[in-house]
Amino acid sequence: MADEAVTLWNSGDGETALLWGRHCSVCGTDSFPPQDYGCIVCGAHGTAFKARTLPTEGTLLTFTAVQVHETEPVPFLLGDVELDCGPLVRGKLAAGVVPRIGARVRGAIVTDNEAERFEFVPLGGRGE
Repeated sequence: MADEAVTLWNSGDGETALLWGRHCSVCGTDSFPPQDYGCIVCGAHGTAFKARTLPTEGTLLTFTAVQVHETEPVPFLLGDVELDCGPLVRGKLAAGVVPRIGARVRGAIVTDNEAERFEFVPLGGRGE
């Protein structure tokens, strides 16, 4: 069986990227990435644990430069972002962005050579 690519985001409206996640109707927790094991806070599952798109605005907590990678051109930056809706998400930071701990960022979908990728950009665009 061939591996199928799983898309964890969608384009929302215009340039706004949304992440596919889960929402717990029992305790209100949003989680990412989507999984069906149950809520990470209260353990609810089944019909209480529903698919939901999550907004991608958040705060950059930390970042690192990746110097060696099997399939991606290097170097690139990865950042850990605490989304305003709760989950912690690790993702690429946009090329050319000078990262700053505590910076406000949002998810964006970038298309290169007809391939899409998700990355975090500073709120207000690619530069601060």
